[in-house]
Amino acid sequence: QKAILKQIGNQLAAMHEAGIKHADLHLKNLLVKDKQVFVIDLDNAKISNGPLGVFGATQNLLRFYRSIEKFRYQGGIFSQTDWEETLTAYFGSANEKHRRFLFWQKAFKPVFWFHKLFWKQTA
Repeated sequence: QKAILKQIGNQLAAMHEAGIKHADLHLKNLLVKDKQVFVIDLDNAKISNGPLGVFGATQNLLRFYRSIEKFRYQGGIFSQTDWEETLTAYFGSANEKHRRFLFWQKAFKPVFWFHKLFWKQTA
């Protein structure tokens, strides 16, 4: 499982480095086949001429994190440790971008209560 988490982080990092911002990045848009991870459903992706900036990458990662929170809320297993493993693969060793992302993740955490209300209604 650790290898899959690392691949997820690496795939997302490569996608952002290539300037691709997934329009609907969530767990269900990851395909795992033969222990390989593929990002799917890129039809509405935004493609830039260079790597995504911090803002675009952070938005995309927060969208992905929200999907993990929803998955957990619905009884799925994706632990905080799993998320941290994924982020470590995405960012490499601890650096300023990683610290800034953790700041925004913490800042947006209270917003998820609104999403959880919606999830409860649609469950």
